[in-house]
Amino acid sequence: MKRIMPIMLCLSLVLGLTACGGGTSTQKSEETTVQTEQTVQSDNSKINVEKELFDVKLNLPASMFEGQDMEQVKKDALAEGVHEVTVNSDGSVTYIMSKSQHREMLNEIKKQIADSVTEFLADEENKATFKAVTFNGDYTEMTVKVDKSQYAAFSTLNLLGLEFTAVMYQVFNGVEDGKLKVNMLDYSTGEVVESYNFPLSE
Repeated sequence: MKRIMPIMLCLSLVLGLTACGGGTSTQKSEETTVQTEQTVQSDNSKINVEKELFDVKLNLPASMFEGQDMEQVKKDALAEGVHEVTVNSDGSVTYIMSKSQHREMLNEIKKQIADSVTEFLADEENKATFKAVTFNGDYTEMTVKVDKSQYAAFSTLNLLGLEFTAVMYQVFNGVEDGKLKVNMLDYSTGEVVESYNFPLSE
């Protein structure tokens, strides 16, 4: 399935954080809460994922569609095989798609994250410190290999974009509690330099 544009727009905005590197440091203090009904809330916006017997229902907030032609949004999604698209009274949009289409969407997100990791590691600002970034299969754990001699406490700010995209993958996958464990390892020795959870606990 081709990418569903509004959903991928959301991801492109998130992935843009990665390319900005340390420029997103002010966002470290923003709280991201994933509630029990597969909801992520940030800046009063919510993404809901409901996995039903045969289909998957996605509800995306109105803030993701600002300035867009909603009729075109519906046409594009239906043309890509989404079963149903509803523009709700509050401006949010509900998509109903098959589970196979949902898997394809998740695979597209995985590809975008992989591309972002490649870009991140190639960035001149990052390459001296960061040597490798990998995720486990469900994007609940990220392992980052670093040059310990170049590593400083504020270095983790450069990872915000990647951390947030991993949590977003979980949300789009219907995970109840979107948390990412981050393990910082010394590239040469494998020594644990730092471990923490994202979002940061209160």
